Amino acid sequence: MSLSSGLANAGYAMGTVFSVMFAQHLPQRRMLVVYASLLVIGSVLTAAAQAGRSRSIRRSVASRQARTAGDRCSGSLPASR
Repeated sequence: MSLSSGLANAGYAMGTVFSVMFAQHLPQRRMLVVYASLLVIGSVLTAAAQAGRSRSIRRSVASRQARTAGDRCSGSLPASR
């Protein structure tokens, strides 16, 4: 968890440095378009990552519940000979 927090802070710091650097060299309208497109791309990637993570969590919970239910059912049946 601390690694991801550190990487997030580093990314934020680099973004700030680059935005100030670009603010001094590029026209304002072009910067606005670039920043807006980066915001949209970042939002889409974040939503896709969270959707994939929740889907995999649901699958693992469902398979765990199925295994648990299967163990309970098979354990209650008498052994046939």
